[in-house]
Amino acid sequence: MKKILPLLGGLVITSIASTSVVSCIAPRYAVGSPGQRVVVSTSGRINDHSFNQDAYIGMKNFVKSEYGLDGQNNYVEAADTSSTSVVSAYRLAKLKRADAVILPGFNHITTIAAAAKLFGEKTIVLVDGTPGSTDKLYDHVISVLFNSQLGGVQAAFDAAYWATTKVRDAQGNETEKMQGDASGDGKITFGTFAGASNKYGVDNYMWGLLLGMDLFNKWYGETRGYVRLANTDDYKIESVKVTNTSSYDWWTNNFDLGGATKSGIVSKLVDDRKADIIFPVAGPQIEDVLNYHPRSSSYKGLPYVIGIDVDQAEIFNGSAYHGRFITSAIKNVHSATKIALQHAQSLVNKKVDGSYAAKTSADEVWDGTTPGRYKNWSVDLLDDGSGKYKISKHYLRLFDGENGDNPDEAGSLPVDASDVLINFVNNAFADLGTTAIDYLNGKIITKLAQEIIDKARNEEFRLIYDEK
Repeated sequence: MKKILPLLGGLVITSIASTSVVSCIAPRYAVGSPGQRVVVSTSGRINDHSFNQDAYIGMKNFVKSEYGLDGQNNYVEAADTSSTSVVSAYRLAKLKRADAVILPGFNHITTIAAAAKLFGEKTIVLVDGTPGSTDKLYDHVISVLFNSQLGGVQAAFDAAYWATTKVRDAQGNETEKMQGDASGDGKITFGTFAGASNKYGVDNYMWGLLLGMDLFNKWYGETRGYVRLANTDDYKIESVKVTNTSSYDWWTNNFDLGGATKSGIVSKLVDDRKADIIFPVAGPQIEDVLNYHPRSSSYKGLPYVIGIDVDQAEIFNGSAYHGRFITSAIKNVHSATKIALQHAQSLVNKKVDGSYAAKTSADEVWDGTTPGRYKNWSVDLLDDGSGKYKISKHYLRLFDGENGDNPDEAGSLPVDASDVLINFVNNAFADLGTTAIDYLNGKIITKLAQEIIDKARNEEFRLIYDEK
């Protein structure tokens, strides 16, 4: 298939290889002069309400603020998530004359070598993953990882606090019913699952959820009521012991819509274990949970959910799912993308006089590194007043350093030594090995929770916000 394809300004490109499964029409060049052209290359649709779309927003914000450009067309879409389609999208990104390319989602890890060879000294921003190698081939890859274990901790603690709050009657008197008891069994039970095992892309969310639940139990359990885990036979967090990283007790082994229903994990959590709150770390499989109607006649309502990665309540706002979301644990991909691009070696900086110049300081360049995480890269959302979420305030205090009383103000800052609790949790998770068998261990998690409680009681940091 050979075509002469018109592009901007009458320029042409000839002979696009027939192996491309993305498109037979060449993309328009990315906007900007050399050193300003940034392209998002997806592993799916750009408007996926998840990683691709959020990275696209970050790219557009960057080129607008840095160069005054409209980056609306600065992307290429892979036809699907297969390696063939993803690599074909890389080729189209290169045809767009990309000076830097953004690869959103850890699905790109399997094809990062192809991208590195194709783009050479151009900066690659790999969002939510690392190449897993120190080979010189990856000298220009910026590996963006997130504090998702913190998002999981915060979401679990806040959701547990909301769920164990007693319902009030028409006269304002407190009843015995807890507002999060969707099943009607008088208990609050959490369940979770993921699409596939990956320590820093997926499992850290679930690990954080378990830690947040146990922190709540140790701090508030006696006064408000304990929360349980549906993933274990005895409902105890300390009983968690993963021995198989493809176990259907934790992973559906895909991220496809319908995967959680087909695997039987939703039925097990809802019908068998009476989970009131489910945390699906599996992208579109949150719809499997939202669309599931309990088959057990003893289950009185519909399970609540904690959203994942993006503002999922916003996606479903106004739909039949309204009122089902307690909160969402998100990865602030657009912020991470923009900040990483500001440190891309192959992009130029705007100078005071309005001209552009290459980066000259090593401090400016992140190529070849996994940069330190920022406070707002993984957060738990609060209700914006629209009623999308059940939670309107935090109870767990994660931002315990400078500006700790205002997480929004502190959010654009890197995590530093003053963030005692953040660093304690992050370092503990980092030390637990590389596979789920190492870190999804209830005895280790509950021991860590007790250490945090002890430190809080010794006033090494504040664990909760004042309730007033």
